[in-house]
Amino acid sequence: MQESISLLDERKLEIDIFFTMLQKDVISENDEVKILRATSFLLLYNIIEATITRIILDYHNYLSSRSFAELTEQLKSYYIDLKLSECKPRTTHYEKYINKSKEIVEYIVCENAINFDLGQLEGRLPISGNVDNQYIVKLLKDNWGIAFNTSIIPSCITEIKNKRNALSHGRESFLEVGRNLSMDELLENKVKTIACLSDLLEVICNHISNSQ
Repeated sequence: MQESISLLDERKLEIDIFFTMLQKDVISENDEVKILRATSFLLLYNIIEATITRIILDYHNYLSSRSFAELTEQLKSYYIDLKLSECKPRTTHYEKYINKSKEIVEYIVCENAINFDLGQLEGRLPISGNVDNQYIVKLLKDNWGIAFNTSIIPSCITEIKNKRNALSHGRESFLEVGRNLSMDELLENKVKTIACLSDLLEVICNHISNSQ
């Protein structure tokens, strides 16, 4: 998970630079400052989505070092579902579906390390603009079977996603959003977001260590 840790550290530096700039103008309440405050949702969502995306890739890279027999029952189902989804069964030819099934069986029988095409996986991740509390819990608990206390994910993660999408898609203006933001609220969002991502990385790193 080292790449995930490094990426989070890099994006934290960006966030710190931006918030340092914002705090210099904390007394001012002009339109420029309000727009900058609203922009914080874009930067905060950027660090959320970038970190979760990297976590997904790193975790699949870790899984690729394991044999099918070493996986939990939940991860076995996850692996098979993910591999079969490459065929898009509703549209693919029957022969292609059978060939993919044979490939999976061969990996299982021969006890090869399972294989994920990370490039292909990255292109298929349904992640852009979708990462919120529900997405993270479903990924870690339902898909990967990683037990953790969901309270480490604060409600502001979903709020940040919703505000980011509203701004990105033009449903709200930056001036409108920034008008109702206090610096204290923004700083709280920043602290909670970074703490959440750090905690999630710790959960996954501990999970991997305990699975060795």
